[in-house]
Amino acid sequence: MAMDGVATRRTGLETPDWRSYTVPSQSDGRKRSAGKRPRRESGRMMKYHIWTIGCQMNSADSQRLGSELEKLGYRWSEQPDEADVIVLNTCVVRQQVEDKVFGRLGALRPVKTARPDTVVALMGCLVGHKPGAALMRRFPMVDVFLPPSESGPLLEHLRARALEAAAEDMEARQLAARWGLQDASSTSGRMRKAIGILPRR
Repeated sequence: MAMDGVATRRTGLETPDWRSYTVPSQSDGRKRSAGKRPRRESGRMMKYHIWTIGCQMNSADSQRLGSELEKLGYRWSEQPDEADVIVLNTCVVRQQVEDKVFGRLGALRPVKTARPDTVVALMGCLVGHKPGAALMRRFPMVDVFLPPSESGPLLEHLRARALEAAAEDMEARQLAARWGLQDASSTSGRMRKAIGILPRR
């Protein structure tokens, strides 16, 4: 039976007032990733938001995806307009439910326009039942399309972005260091030239 869309976060996070319609929290004893959490240039922690509509399977898929995003260092955001990754996990069991998904996607257009770096992913039955170029043309602001229960394409997209950002950061640092060395060399040369033209006593 289709349910109203809710923001679905993974169990076991810091904030206690999360909403979901899935199984209770279960502890598997695994430690979180010790890697650094991804950050924007400003140093702000990267966040994710998952909106889920449909069956228990969709909810379980959303929680698994949330767990994987946490392993990459992302933290949950209750507000989609504050998130760096927004996922809509969809259902098409009824036209009314499908219309809700389309309405939610439309609401994300201004978010994507205001923050083009935000990653928007469409997941679930809508992608599975209506794949192809037509869906991509209708929703050009969606960066990644995920069939039901398949989070891999989004995770690979985020890893690739992280590697690209790290490479760009390293290149910028190397360029800054090179310019620093050139400035120091130029200053030293000017100082030697100035000393050379001082009158001898």
